[in-house]
Amino acid sequence: MSRVTMADVARVAGVSKQTVSRIVNEKGEASADTIRRVLEVIQELGYRPNGIARSLATRRTKTLGLVLSNLSNPYQAEIAEGAEATAAELGYDLFMSNAFRNAEKQERALEAFEHKSVDGVIVFKPRMPEARLARLLGRHRGAVVIDRQVPHRIAGVIRTDLTVSMALAVEHLVRSGRQTIALFPGLGRSDISLALLDGFSTGLATHGLAFDEAHVVRGQTTVEAAMEAVIGFLPEHPEVDAIVCNNDVVAVGVLHGCRELGRRVPEDIAVIGHGDMAYARLVTPALTTLHVDRFEIGRNAVRMLIDRMAGRNLTTEIVIKPELVVRASAPGPEVAAIAVPAASA
Repeated sequence: MSRVTMADVARVAGVSKQTVSRIVNEKGEASADTIRRVLEVIQELGYRPNGIARSLATRRTKTLGLVLSNLSNPYQAEIAEGAEATAAELGYDLFMSNAFRNAEKQERALEAFEHKSVDGVIVFKPRMPEARLARLLGRHRGAVVIDRQVPHRIAGVIRTDLTVSMALAVEHLVRSGRQTIALFPGLGRSDISLALLDGFSTGLATHGLAFDEAHVVRGQTTVEAAMEAVIGFLPEHPEVDAIVCNNDVVAVGVLHGCRELGRRVPEDIAVIGHGDMAYARLVTPALTTLHVDRFEIGRNAVRMLIDRMAGRNLTTEIVIKPELVVRASAPGPEVAAIAVPAASA
């Protein structure tokens, strides 16, 4: 059976081939009745536009690129799911690249997407310097960055309000009677780590607690690394009775480390994660955490990107507000009053 052509659609719909081309490529104008009739014929005949010819005509490929730093991380996987579902709804294919937390690999991914002529790109936590990032993103018709602050002329921004996250976590712990709180903010002094530190220190100050750099534990954001870190940290700082983690992966490692040390959670030490991954409610004890809607982040990123590609830059930044989900690893004040024994006289 021969392939259905644009000429076939035009003949059956009773319009010119040029009219079908304008409707298929979304260029030019046609009446609502004509558009409806052509689309019905396309559906009836099973016509599929030639992607290469279409991209040459429109200078668009109907493809988007998504650069992740660690696709094995469930947080990023759910962002990818939201992005892919929304791209498909809007008629785009989504290509993904896993950069393994490496700036050079992120650069190569963006260059590869440029060579593939994707219409726009989304980058999760880009690690390269701002000037280099601006040059790379500037080669695309549109760009969105997740969880990093950049000038809006470079890209749209979607980020979680980490100040709110830390304020909610610290307030909950203080109300539960915790007095010495440590923070596991991740590696180095990235935008995310700095935002966590700022929000954490502000939250402590709000409740009259002093910030102590000795209670900040930096390290890789893996279960194994967090477990080793807490095993080395807590014996040197027995006064710590609560730990706030930059994500749920680290929090699970902290739970394992506390178990190895014989430190009871939550009786001896409370633990709060960030993200509210599916496994957070399945670990023992179930993890208190800050809920962030990852699927919606992916959806918002694609919508913002398509708007920017179309020259509609009305929304330059979307800030996601987290919500505290209280579970057994850091119970509320009523439960904590029972769980944490009073100091002996």
